[in-house]
Amino acid sequence: MLGIVKKNGTKLLNRPQFRPVLALLGSIYISVTRQVCRVSYRDDKWIHKYRDGTIVRPKIGGAIPSKNVEKTKDYWLFNYVPEAGDIVVDVGAGIGDEMHVFSNMVGYGGKVVCIEANLTTFHCMQLSCLLNDLKNVIPLNVAVCDKTGELLITDDNENRLANTIINRDNTINKQYIVGDTLDNILESLKIKRIDLLKMNIEGAEVPALNGARKTLECTANVAISCHDFIADRNGQSMFRTKTRVCQLLESHGFELTFRKTDKREYVRDIVYGRH
Repeated sequence: MLGIVKKNGTKLLNRPQFRPVLALLGSIYISVTRQVCRVSYRDDKWIHKYRDGTIVRPKIGGAIPSKNVEKTKDYWLFNYVPEAGDIVVDVGAGIGDEMHVFSNMVGYGGKVVCIEANLTTFHCMQLSCLLNDLKNVIPLNVAVCDKTGELLITDDNENRLANTIINRDNTINKQYIVGDTLDNILESLKIKRIDLLKMNIEGAEVPALNGARKTLECTANVAISCHDFIADRNGQSMFRTKTRVCQLLESHGFELTFRKTDKREYVRDIVYGRH
């Protein structure tokens, strides 16, 4: 009930004349319940300034920086933890929650390539990168797939983590985006080795890996989020990618690791690999 009241109240105040009030209320609520935070609004984005970093989101709220660190280490760094000087490629970087963690880990001598297809989400990540002065991060707005060309992607304002280039018929909110292969993207950046490839692109893993055959040969470690659990929930078979992802990785010489006993279904569907 409290959640509904908060959601409806936020929608009511989220208009130009009331946004300063909403920012103040958001600052007070987050500071009291989580960590001291100053919320402000800029160009359709909500900026959350904490003592240990700034996070930009399309709406108020979300995890504090320390929670993002815990989540990143738990989900993505089970099999390999980046070190100073490493190169990390984050496909499906979202608003950049993991970007902050990877950037700190690889340091000034390293590099983090953050790729996000959804334009609104990408703008949040891009601004967050700027406000945190992450000079070792390269943010890119492109959809990673198996060919070069224009693609459609879903544009769900309520659940931006679920935006995808597949299963677009179930939503009226869509946007066109440039698509390209990971091989082409990294060749243009002159990146010849990857220490960690993290991928979380909502069911589009197979075409992305099909367009990354050269990339996989020079990649040391992977953490690929598959989404079979979504297929188990609603029967949408296009999300059942784990078997094919494993086959592709094994064909490139990766030894795979799984967390089969984890209570969280989405964690059980992450495929970790080491070359």
